[in-house]
Parts: sequence; structure tokens; C-alpha cells
Amino acid sequence: MRRALAWAVSQDKLDTNPAAGIEAPAEEQSRDRVLSNAEIVKLWPAFGQLGYPYGPVFQLLLLTGARRNEVGGMSWSEVDGDTWNLPGERTKNARPHMVPLSSTAREILDHLPRIDGSDYVFTSGRARTRGENGERVTDRPVNGWGPAKKRIDEISGVTGWRLHDLRRTLVTGMNEELNVDPHIIEAVVNHMSGSARAGIAGIYNKAEYLPQRKVALESWANHIMGLVGGEAESTVVAFGKKR
Repeated sequence: MRRALAWAVSQDKLDTNPAAGIEAPAEEQSRDRVLSNAEIVKLWPAFGQLGYPYGPVFQLLLLTGARRNEVGGMSWSEVDGDTWNLPGERTKNARPHMVPLSSTAREILDHLPRIDGSDYVFTSGRARTRGENGERVTDRPVNGWGPAKKRIDEISGVTGWRLHDLRRTLVTGMNEELNVDPHIIEAVVNHMSGSARAGIAGIYNKAEYLPQRKVALESWANHIMGLVGGEAESTVVAFGKKR
């Protein structure tokens, strides 16, 4: 803004630059919050207690490593069996992304309700338009992240974390707990900064690593289920009751 206003002054469009005395914002500090295994044990059943739609959203965030709006905006038409096909217009880097769904993720989806008139997997049920026959049509994905996150903090007792930390937890866990190769982890989360996929190497390395990604995500889901014990089954049943 300061540079734009300086240009306006140079073109005699402004007499002074009102932003001239404003200091540049401090450099944003990158976050490195990773949930511990003990915190995951507390959070997973809290997700189940929260129920549909946000409980399973949070679970899939942890199981897939996808971004908040990617999972929140998931549609049934994007899910093909054990694969979630994210179109480029819904990803941060504008690249289509195939997400192999672990058996746990698939089971969660199988027990979710289908909302009449909506293709969204997760919707708060608020109607914005009406159909041809005057019926209410739910055509909006979930968007009440703040209250849902606050409720999870209250239920679990785990605080000081953000939803994006679920993605970072998967990346760190795959690296430290499962010893997954870095380029496979980057492929899992559709990231492009690593040496294997960025720059000149990325131009020539078009491998999608789908089999390796499927193994990594299934292993990660098994790791989570191993931590939370019998909570997985009870959570799926709870979601199923809301059908």
C-alpha cells in the first residue's frame, strides 16, 4: 500500500503519502505446533462427541492431511470408492489431487447422513435457496469453524492448537513415527516445495506415487487407531445414528 501511494504522489494524484510513516508489519512467525500422541488420544473421542458435521470433518482432517476448506467443502460427487478426487479449483496450488482414503476414513464416510438436495458431505443444513417445488435446498458447506473448535477444546481439554496443526501432525507423524519418505509425504499432502517435486526436478518427475500414498495413509490411520483403541468403532456408530 505504501508503494502504491508513493506512486500516486509521483504522478501528482496525491499531495502526500498517508502511509509513509507506517512501519512494515513484523515478519510472520511460522507455527510448529504438532499434536502429541497423548493429545490425539484426547481429541479423537472429543471429535466423536461433537458429532455431525464437525466431528467427522476434524477426524478426516487428521486422517488425510488435507486443508480445512478442502475437507469442509467435500462433495459426494468427488468421492469415488476409496479415492477422493479434489479438482484443481479447490486446491491451494490449483493442481488436481487424488486422496487415497484409508479404511478408517472410508468407514467414517459410509456412516454419514446424506442430506437431501445437497451434494456436500458436510453441511450445517442452512437453506440458502429453494428448489423448483419450493422445498428447502441445502447448498452450503460447513462454515462455523470457530465455535466448533472452541467446543472441541472444552470437551478434550486440549488447547493452544489450530486446525492446520492436524495437517502438520500428519506430516510430522508420517516422518517420525512411520519413517515415510519425504517425497511421498509431500505427495500425500499435495505439497510442491520439496526437492523431489519442485523446480526442475518437479518438471520431469510427474510420478503420483499413488500406491505409496495409499500405504502411507493406511499406515497413518492404523497408527491413530492404535492410539485411540476402541474409540474408533464407537465414533462411527455415533455418526451413523444421525442418518
